[in-house]
Amino acid sequence: MPSPTSPARARPWLSALPLLGCTAGARGGEKVDAEQALACDGAAAVADGLPYPTVQAALDGRPAALRLCPGLLELGVDVLDDLILDGGGLELAAPAGRSALRVLGGAVHVHDLTLIGGDGDLDDAFDEGQRAIGGVVNAWRARALRLDRVALRGGLADWGGGLMGPEDGDLALTDVEITGSTALRLGGGAWCRGGRLTRVRIAENTGDYVGGLAVRRGEELGPGELVLDEVEIRDNRARVQGGGLHLAGPVEATLGVAVVGNHAEQGGGLLLIDHRGGLDGGELRGNTASAGGAGAQVVRGQTTWAGAVIADNVVTNEGLGDLEGVGGGVWGVEAGLTLKSAEVSGNRGAWGAGLMVAGRAAPPEGGAELRLVGARFADHAPEASGATGATIAVSGARLSGTAAIHNGVGRMAGGLWTDAAAVALQATWSGNRPGDTWDAASGPLPSVRDGALLRCTPVGGCAAP
Repeated sequence: MPSPTSPARARPWLSALPLLGCTAGARGGEKVDAEQALACDGAAAVADGLPYPTVQAALDGRPAALRLCPGLLELGVDVLDDLILDGGGLELAAPAGRSALRVLGGAVHVHDLTLIGGDGDLDDAFDEGQRAIGGVVNAWRARALRLDRVALRGGLADWGGGLMGPEDGDLALTDVEITGSTALRLGGGAWCRGGRLTRVRIAENTGDYVGGLAVRRGEELGPGELVLDEVEIRDNRARVQGGGLHLAGPVEATLGVAVVGNHAEQGGGLLLIDHRGGLDGGELRGNTASAGGAGAQVVRGQTTWAGAVIADNVVTNEGLGDLEGVGGGVWGVEAGLTLKSAEVSGNRGAWGAGLMVAGRAAPPEGGAELRLVGARFADHAPEASGATGATIAVSGARLSGTAAIHNGVGRMAGGLWTDAAAVALQATWSGNRPGDTWDAASGPLPSVRDGALLRCTPVGGCAAP
């Protein structure tokens, strides 16, 4: 399969579909516009030059292309075959009790349209009985879906409040906005398997799990690809996990994305569960979590993440009572996580203000282990007065070329806290308060010279050979 930085798989239908509209040169320019206006007189849609009283009537004729007519106020239709749908810049509401657009087959391209509302369509997609999926657009059964210059707003469904699918087809979104939608289960903004998103904004959506964008693939589908280019995921909220972005399963992802101002109990910005693959890039900034993983929560899996910026995220401790929140920047739970050339700074939390990885010791085939290569941890602070954590709190780690500077986290080390069975560290420590390192077995360690190798065992504590 392609690497995260390689071009996406060839999708001939994407380049072959012409754009309908009123641009000069499209079917004769102004002459075509006049003809379309005449054809639209009293009609809901025009297909193959013929007017139709309803959009569904036009679609039932299986046209290759269809244009919606001015004066149309509502859209609630089913598409069965390949189609180019030109919305003509209209803003349409969905009827109660269904999605605005349900794609039941074919490769569909929707252009220049705003769809508002929609309650999804009942489907047994997840063997849980009939559940509402795809609040505004339900493309679960589509062979492929392309949206450009499209806005989806105010949808409601169990799965995929704004958009759902395709199940196992290509998805391409360009200049798309998904806002104000709700998922009662997962994916307030959208739920998909992967795809290419360019200049997309996913904002102010909510979900029980994952407020913004959920990308999930089962192992049976094989590796998938997600390319985010100039994408903003902002101000989404999840009640439990995954405020902004969620990846699960075998997904290689290029993250040209800003994940900003999202909130959840766990994993305020990003949630990875059983993720296997590489991540490239991404900015997680200003997200919050009440319990842990304000920037990101990583649960199980094996992930290598290069070039991340994880900054100014805060674990608020809200509703925790006497407990302390963990992982202001990143919280790993039994996860194998490698961060390369990461900038982790200004995050706040009680334990692991920058990063916390906990769980079973790593077995030979991989497990709970942290690897930092060329990472920088700086300017972290406790969220609560008297917090007892550290910037990096781990149960198994390897650091190479990593710097921990100017951090101050409570009554223990500002730099590193470890209770690991075996940790090998090579890093630069300076300016951390009250000290650089703390071992669970032996307490505070002597100052560690810059670049020193530090080895820790549960019996002998930590020592610099």
